[in-house]
This record gives sequence, C-alpha cells and structure tokens, in this order.
Amino acid sequence: MATEAALAAADFARELEFDEVIALTLPTNVASQRVAEKAGFRRAGKCLHAGLPHLLFRMRLAGD
Repeated sequence: MATEAALAAADFARELEFDEVIALTLPTNVASQRVAEKAGFRRAGKCLHAGLPHLLFRMRLAGD
C-alpha cells in the first residue's frame, strides 16, 4: 500500500507539471527506502532534515 501511495503522489506531481519529486528517509528505515526504490525513486545522497541525517531520493518526472 505504501508503494501505491508513493506512485499516486508522483502521478499528482506530474499533473501539477513538477519536474521531479523527492523522498526523505531515515538511514535506519530500510522499509521506506525499499518503498521509494520500488516506486521509481533513485538514491541521490544524504541531507539533514529536522536536525537528523536522512537519505535523499529523487524521481525525475520530466525529460531534460
């Protein structure tokens, strides 16, 4: 169900004509990382969010 929700969010972002969407997960949250990857997000690095380290995932929605 989580993968379907991620895909629905990406579809909505396409309707809004966004070029890309991102997902953030805690490094310890392997299940969320799998959901992001299954939905088509690609790991793009690390960042800080709310004072905690997170993994950054990106999904391109429009061609370059």
